[in-house]
Amino acid sequence: MLAVDAAHFIDNMVERRPYPIYLDLHETLMGYDRLAELCPNPELLIGGHDSSVIERYLSLPGFEGKVAALHLAPCS
Repeated sequence: MLAVDAAHFIDNMVERRPYPIYLDLHETLMGYDRLAELCPNPELLIGGHDSSVIERYLSLPGFEGKVAALHLAPCS
């Protein structure tokens, strides 16, 4: 699931430690709860700015370390 800016980094959501730029802390945490309802496995969440995605997914051939193959299951 693409979390985009709802969770800049997946660790923000998992650790309930929002990225320091937000409008309303309560709403941000409620958004994390909603993401967890929609996608109970945080390994399948893709944060909007999370560089760990390239480590968790295989790369597309010819784009190693640059483009993640999100259509495949995470490898770690």
